Amino acid sequence: MNETPTAFDPYVRHLQGLAMRALAGGISPDESAVINALGDEPSDELARTLRVADRKQGGIYFTGDVLARSLTEDLLPSHTHSIRIHDPACGVGDLLLKGASLLPVQSTLRDTLSDWRQTLSGTDLSGSFTAAARARLMIYAYVRWSHQMQRVDRCDAIGFPQIRKANGLRTRKALSDATHVVLNPPYTMVPAPPGCSWASGKVNLAALFVEHALTHVTNGTEIRALLPDVLRSGSRYERWRKLIEDKGAIHAVRLHGQFSDNADVDVFELHMTASVSSKSMGDAWYPRTSPGILTIGELFIVRVGPVVPHRDPIAGPEAPYITAQGLPKWVTVRNIETRRRFSGTLYEPPFIVVRRTSRSDDENRLIPTLVVGPDKVAVENHLVILQPRDKQLKTCRSLVKSLRSPTVTNWLNQRIRCRHLTVSAIKEMPLPVGTP
Repeated sequence: MNETPTAFDPYVRHLQGLAMRALAGGISPDESAVINALGDEPSDELARTLRVADRKQGGIYFTGDVLARSLTEDLLPSHTHSIRIHDPACGVGDLLLKGASLLPVQSTLRDTLSDWRQTLSGTDLSGSFTAAARARLMIYAYVRWSHQMQRVDRCDAIGFPQIRKANGLRTRKALSDATHVVLNPPYTMVPAPPGCSWASGKVNLAALFVEHALTHVTNGTEIRALLPDVLRSGSRYERWRKLIEDKGAIHAVRLHGQFSDNADVDVFELHMTASVSSKSMGDAWYPRTSPGILTIGELFIVRVGPVVPHRDPIAGPEAPYITAQGLPKWVTVRNIETRRRFSGTLYEPPFIVVRRTSRSDDENRLIPTLVVGPDKVAVENHLVILQPRDKQLKTCRSLVKSLRSPTVTNWLNQRIRCRHLTVSAIKEMPLPVGTP
């Protein structure tokens, strides 16, 4: 991520001014400017000053109050002696603020700030963001202290030098010193680093942040991370999930749905403890189908359509050709008017196709079309093909009818909330009630 655009800098100076006024005792802790600064105002200001395309490219999305509160709930034990909370992608400090809310205040504001600066640390590639995080923590310390002590105190500026501009994927000491790591890393795609044991090509940056943290924390460190659902449910990250399981014990995986109105990506919380001895259960990430329960994969061969429209040459035998766009839903299709030449695999009806793209808030996530007829068919790669193993039309009809069941969408939303359904998720799905 590049340095924060200067459009956000005036707001950072506003936060720094509020912090100086707070430390001088010249502002009410209940003033609206203070309340807004400690809430979602920074996220709103970022949305106002930075284009959507730039936010997506840099993966710049602040956690916000609701998600930060959920992620840090019950983070600390009843005693806070020798606690150190580190955020390797701290942004403007949303998660560190929630961590600070669990810390005690001391008899003076100065002592409170001195105590907190020993407990809280963070890094971010943006110096503007870390400056905002430091200012917000100073404001919050003033608010917490004044509310509890019921009086106004003044003190010289005591900052948080351990919250600094740095690459969280290159820092190690702060992780090794931490007792608790909280993070909402960028979700952008980057080239896999040399020596990556679980993937090649491009990978999600959030996966690298979690791996780096688990590699450098000490045994027993608690980790709370807000991550894109593709890491939990995507087939491409199966080896990453196994690596994470081998590095610690997973205590909870909590689904959240869409990150925010400004970020159309489904997320989940990962709660775990780094450990070399305690291993996670294999079903920690998503529900597994119980042994003996019949699945779609046992009755149907499930494949992604092989035709990549703008890559595959127009060559080979001409055949009927179906694409996701404009394909009728929940019906039987016999006469396919569109045709194309394709030298790859053609599929003999009867079979079902379902759209690969769906959303977790759709009424039905598996939307089928039954394909029948005498001719083999070319199928676009935005469709998933379900071929009945018994080659019987009645098997297809029975499944199409049962896919309207709400249990189908409910199960898939637990299994995978990404917008692109995977072959493995469809194969693993228990047959809906009513399917013979």
